[in-house]
Amino acid sequence: MNVEQDEAHSNYLRKRLEREKRAREQAESLLESKSRELFEINQILERSNEYLDEQVQQRTSDLQAQTRLAQDNATRLNSALERLEIILTAARAVSWTYDINQRTFRVNGGNTELLHFALDEPVKLDELKQILHPDDQAQLLESFSELSYLNHKTDTRLRLKDQSNQYRWFALTSVMSRTDTQDPMLLGALVDVQDHVRREEEAWALSNIDTLTQVANRHYFEQLFARAKQEAQDTRTGFTIGLVDINEFRLINESFGQRTADRTLQALADLLLDQFEGNAAVARLAADEFVILFDQEVKATQAFDRLEQLVTSIDHFELNNGDRVAITLSAGAACFPHDGQKFDHLLQAIQTANQHSKQSRFSSPKCVMYHPGMDVSRQRDRNIRQNLHRAVTKSEFAFALQPLVSKEGEWLAAEALLRWPKGPQDCSTQDFINVAESCGLILPIGEWVIKQAMTQLSDLHAIDPDFWLSINVSPAQFQHQDLASTIEEAAQGAKVDLSRLTIEVTESLFLDDLTRVKSSLDRIKALGCSIAIDDFGSGYSSLGYVQQLPIDYIKIDKRFVDQITERPESHNIAKAIIDMSHSMNSKVVAEGVETALQVQALAALNCDALQGYYFSRPVAPELLLAELKQRSEAL
Repeated sequence: MNVEQDEAHSNYLRKRLEREKRAREQAESLLESKSRELFEINQILERSNEYLDEQVQQRTSDLQAQTRLAQDNATRLNSALERLEIILTAARAVSWTYDINQRTFRVNGGNTELLHFALDEPVKLDELKQILHPDDQAQLLESFSELSYLNHKTDTRLRLKDQSNQYRWFALTSVMSRTDTQDPMLLGALVDVQDHVRREEEAWALSNIDTLTQVANRHYFEQLFARAKQEAQDTRTGFTIGLVDINEFRLINESFGQRTADRTLQALADLLLDQFEGNAAVARLAADEFVILFDQEVKATQAFDRLEQLVTSIDHFELNNGDRVAITLSAGAACFPHDGQKFDHLLQAIQTANQHSKQSRFSSPKCVMYHPGMDVSRQRDRNIRQNLHRAVTKSEFAFALQPLVSKEGEWLAAEALLRWPKGPQDCSTQDFINVAESCGLILPIGEWVIKQAMTQLSDLHAIDPDFWLSINVSPAQFQHQDLASTIEEAAQGAKVDLSRLTIEVTESLFLDDLTRVKSSLDRIKALGCSIAIDDFGSGYSSLGYVQQLPIDYIKIDKRFVDQITERPESHNIAKAIIDMSHSMNSKVVAEGVETALQVQALAALNCDALQGYYFSRPVAPELLLAELKQRSEAL
């Protein structure tokens, strides 16, 4: 090989080595570049992994927190449900749902002992209605109707049967909701409000019902009146109201005590309910005043007849403790709108009519229908009553004495007739006695009469020890006083002979319990007094009473004496009374004798004593004493 070849070969090798060097350097440079890229990528991946780890940890922490929250919520929900169940049970309530499409009712929880249905038992509406009070079924159907959803919420009350098959009051509440399939449904609760309703009823009763008699009180009656008035005005009709009370009720209280008086009021309330309930409302206005509001269907004449029958048929009450109390009733009636359109006006009208009823009770108890002319009489009676209170306090009364003579003309006795010299000018003795009996003042007046009679009898006996005196007593005194004790007390210290005192009673006394009347008369007789029936034939005439009672004298009513010489009927009645009285060992006095012919006719009939203007008008005691003294000295 020559030098040139060697040199060429060397250049070739050198160039190859240079190319390989350059290639190696390029490879190393490329490798270094890729290494740097891989490093950077690795750095990025490491940072990404770190971030992912952080995210995973954060997500894991969040999930753990959410899990714990969900667990807490579940725990709280379970606790709330448990508390709700406890509350529902304690509150005597149940939760329920009602599916309107399926028309099924379900009890979901609460005090399931309240109703007949098991928990989650589907109950058809017809089954639910079976335990529902008939009066509340329409209300339930309205609450469960589709229309109720428009209101979103329902609150009502109704009665359902409980486990003991008794109706109880429940408060039903509901709200609109949807099922899982978006069907309409109601969610609600039934709360037992029986005790609450009972307390409401008790509160209402305290405001509207009289606690003693259990009838409506004045407050509630005014509401009933307002409704009746509105209805009458709407229908252009009317109605009747009546007032019933017990004569001299205050005296029952004073004589027998509060308990007996209360029982008497209860007996009257029971009687009125029994007589009028169904087509009238009964209320207690005050004390013994009871008012009856008749339905519009009851005509005024029918209402009047029923009140009349009531007052004429009652003469005593059998109380719930076994006691027997003698009573008489008075009744007045008025009509809306004829007698008044306002409550106060009608009340005044029936009170006025009632006062007129009281004035007739000792002759013939009756109901009185109001008429405008009574207002004048009412004002007059009010004036008499006010003046009577003063007269009783100041003892403004006096006696007028009228002699009783034998058929031969001999003075035998005198009747003490009550007078009120300072009374109103137009007030007769009978007028003020009627008012006194209606308001109870007859008792203190009667006591004055008895005490004054002892003084008068003492003055008479100083002139003629055989002369006797008669006084009149009211039936009210027998009903509400121990009359025998009153007479005995008045006689103490007076030095009088009670065998010369005659107690005159009217036939109306026999309307009372005859056994009790006989007992009172027997006690008076035991004191030595005589008993006379005044105005015999004017009221409930019956000689059968005379047979049963200790009667000494029968006084023939003036109406028979007036016509004894003109009408054979009067003559025959007088004869029958005299003959039958004599057959029972009772003597007869003829009242109102005014003519000589009457004296002759009565003498022919063997009448024991005569009294009237023919012999003497009633005179002042001093005048009669003077005449009696003159007659005694002339013998």
